[in-house]
Amino acid sequence: DPWIPDVVGEGSSWASPRIHLTPAGRLLLFSPDTDHKNVFESTDRGKTWSSLGTANLHLGPPRDQPVQELAPAGFLNLRDGSMIALMITGFKLHPDQVDLNVRTWGGLHCQAFCSRSEDDGRTWSTPVNMDMPGYDQDGNQLEGNLDLTEASAFETASGRIYALIRPIFSPWMWQTWSDDGGRTWDRDHPIQLALSAHNQVGWPVTVQLVDGSLLTGYALTAYLKQPPDKFVTETVRWRLP
Repeated sequence: DPWIPDVVGEGSSWASPRIHLTPAGRLLLFSPDTDHKNVFESTDRGKTWSSLGTANLHLGPPRDQPVQELAPAGFLNLRDGSMIALMITGFKLHPDQVDLNVRTWGGLHCQAFCSRSEDDGRTWSTPVNMDMPGYDQDGNQLEGNLDLTEASAFETASGRIYALIRPIFSPWMWQTWSDDGGRTWDRDHPIQLALSAHNQVGWPVTVQLVDGSLLTGYALTAYLKQPPDKFVTETVRWRLP
């Protein structure tokens, strides 16, 4: 029987792991901890796994409990052999802020970050904010806007990395890009990708087709008040402006 790595640990709360095949062909499993990521490696396509290792992939100060900060899209391998990790984290304007329901615009604050590895996922750079600077309710500048989460990214034939950052509750997704392998992100020319309905959207995934056009798939709750009361999946084919 295959051996399953202990990605939770005794006494820890559950948080979904992420599995990724690196540019060098290493199959890695990342699970959260309080100030790093636990890492397991398989050299036989997942039949067996190594003992516990660690990686310095983390956002912010140490946590009381393990938190999975990796976005659902997880990682992206780049043509130069490096890789980036797409991350999210909650953000409070004030220490006593109470988060509201995720479907309440402005009620739950999140920000998207990117970290880069040049040694096949063994070590990681300090995460950088992927979105434009915003301002708190007192007019003080923040490092990135709020209500953004679950980024997904793709690399074009030119080497530019595009990322879709979906708001928690919005009829569109924001787009940003990086021309230096994810080290910095354009904050001056945001692009909005319109959707078919004014409702919650999430988990975007984009691929570039052979003709240069883009195909994006995402989950949408446009029919939330109609049976069967579940997410639907939409796709949109589009081109970069």
